[in-house]
Amino acid sequence: ITKQFTAIAILKLNEDQKLQLKDTIQKFLPSFPVKSSPITIEHLLTHTSGIREITELDIFFTQLMKSGCDPDSLVNYFKDYPLEFTPGSKFQYCNSGYHILGLIIEKASGLSYQEYITKNILAVSDMQNSISDNNTILINNRVYGYEKLGNKIVNSSYIDMSIPFSAGNLLSTTIDLNKWYKALFEYQIVSKNSLQKAHTPYHLNAGPRIKYGYGWFVDSLQGEVVITHEGGINGFLSSVWFIPTSKTLAVILSNCMCNPTTNTAKTVLAYAI
Repeated sequence: ITKQFTAIAILKLNEDQKLQLKDTIQKFLPSFPVKSSPITIEHLLTHTSGIREITELDIFFTQLMKSGCDPDSLVNYFKDYPLEFTPGSKFQYCNSGYHILGLIIEKASGLSYQEYITKNILAVSDMQNSISDNNTILINNRVYGYEKLGNKIVNSSYIDMSIPFSAGNLLSTTIDLNKWYKALFEYQIVSKNSLQKAHTPYHLNAGPRIKYGYGWFVDSLQGEVVITHEGGINGFLSSVWFIPTSKTLAVILSNCMCNPTTNTAKTVLAYAI
């Protein structure tokens, strides 16, 4: 669920007048090819950019996941593909777009993604047990991930954590994620107006609103509006469901792909309601 942190970082930079949501990619990444239609930061936030999804490329599994790649260089693997649709016309979940957002955060702030998130989000929220994952450094109490192979539980397949970057490389705990939502809804990080934008379903160019804002799905459960997101990476699953009106939070984290989290989170939240 790293994407909600990336989205809030973008909104923070917007409030600090370091960027505008209608800015195009090229303002911060001038080498990114100009496409048939302009792609804005808002398109990246809402998964409506039409950019090719990197996890669908064969090289992602055969090479990148194991060898890693500098975030600036990773863009080269998907930037030259033609758009899959006109930006703003369709929702299509896209890790590539959130990877670009991480690079925009770095260009706009002058800090690395990890430095910006640590200083402006984790420290402000007192999230002392959250960090950008890194395969080489020692991280106290970092757990291992597992998956099921036939009837056996085995270690999850390797992924170099430089690859998920701003689309999925944050480590955290249930307690820290509770602190995150507390800080968000006490407006310690961004204003109430910005937060409401993040949790407002995006309106397509010519069509209905989608069930996604900036970094969150917007759903409902037993008549309550819920903001939610799922996460999945080698060996790990996560699900966070939150009711803004009553500030009711369900966080389910699993370190085995064999233990789905979504229905558990929904059930916990339903009982809480």
